[in-house]
Amino acid sequence: MFLKRLGRWTGLFILCLVAIPVLAFLAWLIKAILFDNPRYAHGVFAPIFPSFEVLESRRWHPLGAGGWDCTFAIVSLPFAAPVDPPQVKNDVAWQFIWGGQEWEPTPMKPLGDTTRDAIDACTGYWSKATSDRLLAALRQPGSFVEVGPVGETVFVYSSPQRIAARIRYGD
Repeated sequence: MFLKRLGRWTGLFILCLVAIPVLAFLAWLIKAILFDNPRYAHGVFAPIFPSFEVLESRRWHPLGAGGWDCTFAIVSLPFAAPVDPPQVKNDVAWQFIWGGQEWEPTPMKPLGDTTRDAIDACTGYWSKATSDRLLAALRQPGSFVEVGPVGETVFVYSSPQRIAARIRYGD
């Protein structure tokens, strides 16, 4: 009788050891999908711009995406957006950094052979209207772009297209 009861308690204990991490992961996943992803663009741009409209926002890769995928924060700026990108301190966590000191005027220069193309890798996740505005900003004069050393992260600021973006293709 004692061994039977002990077996039940042991089975229940093992079930809890397995169930608790699984439930914790599912809770994190739900939080990421329902709360973190839609609010990511706000987290990136609220300290920089007083007003904007979120166009696309994703902080975490989708489940099962593999090692490399896209995260992005893309916002529409008000009509009165300044011509030049605002200078920011970037004293925030790396996922929320936007731009730096090396803005280059558009049209965007061609990427090198060994440079990742975050724009090409990520445009399929956005609406056609957002993709068109962002690509117009990168191809036409009057906007600014900053590409990280390996092309993994791209920052875009465009007063003519009224769009700002942080796009990352990474792990």
